Amino acid sequence: MSTRAELINQLALSMGTGRQTNSADSASKSRYNSKTGTLYCNNKKDSSQDVAVQSLAYFAGLRDKYSKSDTQQGKQLTQMYQYAVECMKMMQSPKVKEAIRAEKLKKAAF
Repeated sequence: MSTRAELINQLALSMGTGRQTNSADSASKSRYNSKTGTLYCNNKKDSSQDVAVQSLAYFAGLRDKYSKSDTQQGKQLTQMYQYAVECMKMMQSPKVKEAIRAEKLKKAAF
């Protein structure tokens, strides 16, 4: 199983960044506010559901494209894109949002 930082870097590379992101630096600039449903990427506010929908459609399209491939690399890419789609869907779940909120409250109490 990949670590969170490895997953972020794999997603960034698959989206064409051409380099790995510095997870320590990007972690301080990117965050999700579960109370408002707002995602901050590089300190820029993005509360638009359109971006989430577009992201899901993008990765689902790539998953579908590579699912028709008979190569090992195509199968591996299909799994990676499926994983990305499932992660994005999971992050939209009210139960996950509540768990994130509870975890933040727990950390704030210490």
